[in-house]
Amino acid sequence: YEYAIAVPNALISRLAKATATAELRWRDARAQQDFKQVAPHLEEVVLLVRDRAQLLGQALQLAPYDALVEEFSPGLSTAEIDRIFTVLSQRLPELIQQAIEVQQGRELLPVNAKVTAGKPRALALQVMQSLGFSFDQGRLDESDHPFTGGVPGDIRITTRFALRAEEPRLALE
Repeated sequence: YEYAIAVPNALISRLAKATATAELRWRDARAQQDFKQVAPHLEEVVLLVRDRAQLLGQALQLAPYDALVEEFSPGLSTAEIDRIFTVLSQRLPELIQQAIEVQQGRELLPVNAKVTAGKPRALALQVMQSLGFSFDQGRLDESDHPFTGGVPGDIRITTRFALRAEEPRLALE
């Protein structure tokens, strides 16, 4: 209820129209590999989301970004997000270096045959399972525009599997 009354209908309408337009322009821009086509539309969406966040923050007595986070991840704050990324920023460089060292001396194996989405999907599911993802409380789907969302107990992850013609290797986006 608080979210519904915090933002005027006019702003909600402008944001819905801007988001729909940006989505359509993104599809065209992606097909033509021309980001400039979609950039002004994305800028408008960002400005409108900032306005919405400001209003939500005032209504909920939260910082603007915390108000947006609260909508999708109740109880999570920017302070907690900062802690998570601090740990990642400290640990990832070492992990990346370890991966590089393991790969040095190994011959790269090019993909010479067409790879169906089944194999990289199976790999993604295996990685998710090894990380402890609960498939009783979430799922992995495919989408042209990957995203992750959900609520506690129901997490939706989407990705896109593509074989790029210009490079004979599988790309997971």
